[in-house]
Amino acid sequence: MRRFRPQAVAALLLLVVTSEGAAQRIVGSGDSSRPVGFRVEAELSGNAARLDREAKAIYSSIGSPSFGLGYGLRLGYDGERVGIGLGLELGAVALNVAEREGMALLSFVVLGRWRLAPSWGPLRSPELSVGFVRQGTGSVAVPIADLPPDATPPPSLGNRVETSLLGNGLRLGFGAGRELGETIMLTGNVSADLIRYNTISVAGYGDLSRSEPGLSFMPKLAVGFAWWPF
Repeated sequence: MRRFRPQAVAALLLLVVTSEGAAQRIVGSGDSSRPVGFRVEAELSGNAARLDREAKAIYSSIGSPSFGLGYGLRLGYDGERVGIGLGLELGAVALNVAEREGMALLSFVVLGRWRLAPSWGPLRSPELSVGFVRQGTGSVAVPIADLPPDATPPPSLGNRVETSLLGNGLRLGFGAGRELGETIMLTGNVSADLIRYNTISVAGYGDLSRSEPGLSFMPKLAVGFAWWPF
């Protein structure tokens, strides 16, 4: 029968305790230190608009889209490495720097997020985002003569009609944050939307499909707050 050796048992216990302590330090310094769970985010953004020739021609008589402000609210969930969010964004883009009139922007977004690292210097949770955007822009009165021939409503609506462009597209973005507490973070991100407009919506008439869709490229710079309540 093999002899019981208390020295060997003590050495084994010491090894286990030491290993557990090292493992806990590794976990504590890794991804588990960043916020996870349900996420609420609100932001203020500066938006620019670049329309292609087909889309710009509709608004040519009342101005050229330039710069404007927007607001957004997103709800989502963050894991250690990936997350998902749904958002609604409202804003406007001036049609001319010297004029007060502007195009309204309404966007519904579904974003996937990939966290790159726990931190980059003072920045927390840098991440890339990519997702789907459903966007409407316009809600301004334009001359019927400026509408494409395949989207012209009947003359009974008058010489000018309130018109919007509707379309789908892709968003790419990069963001990071700065902690303000255990569950609150100041956030900042830059992104760009590439939208293909395939519908013209005319107030009092309906939605008209376009045979030659317009395109837009809309970069955005945003700051806001993210909160993980639980």
